[in-house]
Amino acid sequence: MDIEEIRILEAGGKTMKRLQVLAECCYMPAYAKIHTEEQNRYSFEEMYSDESLMWQTKEQHSRYFIISEDGEDIGYSAIYPMSENEWMLDKLYVKPESKGKGFGGKLMEHVMGVIEDETGGNYRVTLNVNRRNDAVGFYQRHGFEITDKWDRTIADGRWVMDGWTMEKRQTKAASTGHKN
Repeated sequence: MDIEEIRILEAGGKTMKRLQVLAECCYMPAYAKIHTEEQNRYSFEEMYSDESLMWQTKEQHSRYFIISEDGEDIGYSAIYPMSENEWMLDKLYVKPESKGKGFGGKLMEHVMGVIEDETGGNYRVTLNVNRRNDAVGFYQRHGFEITDKWDRTIADGRWVMDGWTMEKRQTKAASTGHKN
């Protein structure tokens, strides 16, 4: 029996093209039943154009991670700091045919580990998710709680986005420096 090799790498430079190809395989199907094809294409271009990815990584300090199995890219995530201990889980997508196999959970575990390392374990992670997205339950299973409901327009009012803001917090007690 072959042992499957699962890797998570941080995307940057040449791997950003891999990310764009992967995003088309993941993002578009995720919203096919929620938004029109025109709205999906608009949103995709807004988030994954070369210029947008450059801005996200340089100005927003986004960090992208790609998960692969046996050399095939199957999902990705993105996080960025909003302040010292506050982070945004901006994206987490898996190819439709790979959903339900634990890859999203592995990505979640990885990005939460990165955030824990960056913050010393004291953090608040926020995400925004469409209210009709099946991922709401996934995030709840991973400790996120709904904290706000919102409606926003995009593309100069052409479409309305309806979503939840969800948060996960962790506070580690400060060490006293002595043992009992």
